[in-house]
Amino acid sequence: MRAPITWFVRNPVATNLMMWIFLAGGVISYLSLNQEEFPDIDFGMIQVNVAYLGATPEESESGVCLRIEEALEGAEDIERMTTTAREGGCDATLQLTSGADLNRALNDIKGKIDAVTTFPTETEKPIVRAFSSSGNVMTMALASDSDDRNLKAIAEEIRNDLIDLPGVSTVNIEYIRPLEISIEISELVLRQYGLTLDQVSRAIDQASLDLPGGTIRTESGEILLRTKGQVYSGDEYSDIIVQSYPDGTQLRLGDIATVKDGFEEGYLDARLNGRNAAIIDVLRIGEEDIVRAAREVRGWMNSTNLDLPDGMSLDIITDSALATQDRITTVAKNAYMGLFFVLIILALFLQFKLAIWVAAGIPIAIAGALSLFSSVGLTISSLTVMGFILVLGIIVDDAIVVGERIHAFERKGYSKGEAAVEGTMEVCVPVIFGVLTTIAAFLPILLLGGQMGTFFNAIGAVVVFCLVASLVESQLILPGHIAHRRTEGYLLENSFIVTKWQSFQGKIAYGMEYFAEHGYRSLLDKVLRYRYACLATATGVIIITSALLFSGRVIFQFMPSVEGDVVYGSVQMPPGVPAHVTEQAVATIEEKAIEIAVELEEQLVVMKANGEVPQST
Repeated sequence: MRAPITWFVRNPVATNLMMWIFLAGGVISYLSLNQEEFPDIDFGMIQVNVAYLGATPEESESGVCLRIEEALEGAEDIERMTTTAREGGCDATLQLTSGADLNRALNDIKGKIDAVTTFPTETEKPIVRAFSSSGNVMTMALASDSDDRNLKAIAEEIRNDLIDLPGVSTVNIEYIRPLEISIEISELVLRQYGLTLDQVSRAIDQASLDLPGGTIRTESGEILLRTKGQVYSGDEYSDIIVQSYPDGTQLRLGDIATVKDGFEEGYLDARLNGRNAAIIDVLRIGEEDIVRAAREVRGWMNSTNLDLPDGMSLDIITDSALATQDRITTVAKNAYMGLFFVLIILALFLQFKLAIWVAAGIPIAIAGALSLFSSVGLTISSLTVMGFILVLGIIVDDAIVVGERIHAFERKGYSKGEAAVEGTMEVCVPVIFGVLTTIAAFLPILLLGGQMGTFFNAIGAVVVFCLVASLVESQLILPGHIAHRRTEGYLLENSFIVTKWQSFQGKIAYGMEYFAEHGYRSLLDKVLRYRYACLATATGVIIITSALLFSGRVIFQFMPSVEGDVVYGSVQMPPGVPAHVTEQAVATIEEKAIEIAVELEEQLVVMKANGEVPQST
């Protein structure tokens, strides 16, 4: 290590160039990274859904679930298969083995399911899909006093406008039933006209379709022929001719059937402050940036493109981007405070300029780690920022050791260049091995597999990258900067502030040296003299700690309970209860919730007037 250390000490341009490479790479990488609350989780799961309308759970099990299990019995990369027979179909959830290729397994499973020919004829086409990680960006409510059809039409227009925004690819409309055209024919009417349901069904199929009609070649080119007869509305279905008679009369579908152009049967409703509402969810898929997507949506809402009918409003219910930014900002503030306190402590016990260069190793190492984020797929999230906080005090340790040794050699009379080389070489081996042992401690987190690994790998990667960057900074960059720092002829050299600070810092440094020589040394001598008593004390502490853990007095929680800012209420009715009964119960809760919201709003106004909360709250 002597040769590279000496070369960097003698070539300050190379030292500064490496520093700026770290800083520039970190800034460029940071500006291009996506922001998210938590990293995407690879579930490694595939779901198979087969609809078997009208079937009981027993029929779904024997006719569908067993066929799926038989087809996938020899499939590769399946760790666990769970099938659920329900009324109207069967669902199968497949958990893949760790490290399995999701796309390869998906194609293999889809091929085996499509090859099954023993499904009942009433079953619909199987749906095979992989679980994908998607995060909520924003939830909006389109509220109005109008009916569901008008609400759904406006909501679909809003969805189309949102999908056209850059950075937004998935928008879902919730709590609005899908449109449905139902055709009801009584058995008595069919007998009166001598028809069967199969004849009516064929008539509808033949009348409602688009078909290509071939090509006509002319001298000027080709003309494509196509018949367009697809019907979309209830009135068009009513005009379908079911049967023609020899006298020229025609029997239309509307003459024998009741055609309802409405929504699917069932009860599904959303309300906002007592008004009918449709919920619009903006989702983040893959590498999309949650902050950018939310910014685009808010910009669209504030633009003139949003033109709603009278009496209709579009309100934001939740904005995950704000919560993500708040969490990241809070964690970042803690990181800045930690950096500030590290700088203060270093300045108290080392020379100010020496402390500045030692503390500069923190942002340099963090920037060096950030420059690697894009290459390994990391993003700016709560976990990565948490990793930075975790490693904040660690990455400065090697720089402190190197800086203190260089300072010690300068006090022995070495020149700044010689002190930089000799001081770094003296602690080179312990510093390198110290960093390597710390990396070894965090390596299991980095190599953790499965869903937990996907979640926590970010922390391990941040720590390892920062430690490697800090090692390079402390061994190559820091010695060159300390060797070429100005100790004479600098700005405000003999000023009152500098003189007072040097005097104060000298007293602090002397006090620490005095404590180390007279306090710590004597304590260390006693520990070495009574080493068995020291061993017994340490063993006792371990026993007490283990007893607290195994006795349950220290509770272990994977995620601690955190007080939230959203209140949820639910009503569960027995199966078979009519929808209007459930609606009455929900209306009662809704009424009380509105009353509580009004009371809280009044309390907030009073608190703002008294200055107890910010006006922006």
